[in-house]
Amino acid sequence: MKKWIAMMAAGLMAVSFAGCGAGDVGSAEYMASKAAASQAAASSSQVSQNSQAEVQYENSLKGLQQYMTAKGVAEGDPIAMEAGLIGAKEGVRYRGSFEGKENITLELYRYDPSDQNEAARKVLADVKEKGTFTIMEKQVPATLNGGYLMVYIDTQTGDVHEKRAEEVKTIFLNFQK
Repeated sequence: MKKWIAMMAAGLMAVSFAGCGAGDVGSAEYMASKAAASQAAASSSQVSQNSQAEVQYENSLKGLQQYMTAKGVAEGDPIAMEAGLIGAKEGVRYRGSFEGKENITLELYRYDPSDQNEAARKVLADVKEKGTFTIMEKQVPATLNGGYLMVYIDTQTGDVHEKRAEEVKTIFLNFQK
């Protein structure tokens, strides 16, 4: 019986606390404060969008690295790659984590469209046709964006990781757009 009375008292207290501010909801002061808060949020959002739009990244591998870092895709210090193996002019690799530990490899390469050797032409043609290229008898998934190539490998599997891979691809494809 005591438990039942205690539960009823707790329920009544909860209902009375919930109703304490309810009378203010329709008042003119409440509506004015809600409108002001909404306008401030919209203004803040506009400032944020404008500042994002103002950021211009140099059309270079360094600019691509800065862009990918700003978008939260590349992290840590890049390691210079032997880009000539795939006919690129320069390349870097990042190691990172996403819902795992050191499970992400992100490689970025720059190609010179006016100066491509046979290796570059082969890699670029394969990526355009199949979305992969072969190096050391291994198929490597890659994405092209103009004169840039991205390799994104996640050793973890699952829907979250597949979704993240698509997000990273979209971010990469939006560079210089």
